[in-house]
Amino acid sequence: RSSIPGHAAGYLRLNAVAVCEDRRIAGWNCGPQCSMTAALVENGSQVLIGPTPVYNLHGFVARLHEGRNSCVVAIAGTSFYNWRNIRADLEFWRTKWPTWSGTCADW
Repeated sequence: RSSIPGHAAGYLRLNAVAVCEDRRIAGWNCGPQCSMTAALVENGSQVLIGPTPVYNLHGFVARLHEGRNSCVVAIAGTSFYNWRNIRADLEFWRTKWPTWSGTCADW
């Protein structure tokens, strides 16, 4: 299990990759963000997400080198030039987070 503070910069860069074009994510050649995260991601494992029809959600899932059962999901943030992204933000509502044994709610 990775430590969040130790990998925060890498995860931030992985999120920056999510805004790249699909073909660049698929080839892991989106410039500095991809080259700086190449050691984290198992190249060729990335699966593109979206764009979805209603909110234009866009991102990817990729296997991490950390272990066979580790992956990352990166979703591009809101583009203020995309009305469907803005619509998603405006329609967002708070939902109670489900809890189960072993979650932070148990601590």
